[in-house]
Amino acid sequence: MKAESDHHIQHHIKSLFAFDKVRFMELLESIQYGIAYLVVGFFAGTVLDFSFPYFNEETPVHVVFLEVVLQSLLLIILVFYVRLLVKTMPSLFDFHLGKRSRYVPYSASEYGGELMISLAVIGAQFHLIKKLDFLSRKLYTFIYNMEHPRTFAKI
Repeated sequence: MKAESDHHIQHHIKSLFAFDKVRFMELLESIQYGIAYLVVGFFAGTVLDFSFPYFNEETPVHVVFLEVVLQSLLLIILVFYVRLLVKTMPSLFDFHLGKRSRYVPYSASEYGGELMISLAVIGAQFHLIKKLDFLSRKLYTFIYNMEHPRTFAKI
């Protein structure tokens, strides 16, 4: 059992530091799709955020909550279509490395776009983030007042 464990660890350490044509192609593909998700996601996220009302502290809590729910639902749809759009792009680095190559195009870790979608689309939701902060503060105040009924908290 220990020999298998040692072999497993050695294999993965060797793989971690390997830099061959396959690894190079995977890195290029990850960079290409990461940048594409960044650009498309940021643009689409900014357009979505500015299509909703700006945050205003005077807006009733239930209205802010409904805006957040609606914007979140549209974010789900937006991310779905951002992925579809970016995945229509051909790989710019689809070089044939030979018949026996282990490189498989469109299989790089960033092909699905999770990291860049998270950063670009969510990061562009400036007004949504302010509304979520507002709702969080209201909820914290409500919970604090429930636990300490004689104290009036202002958070």
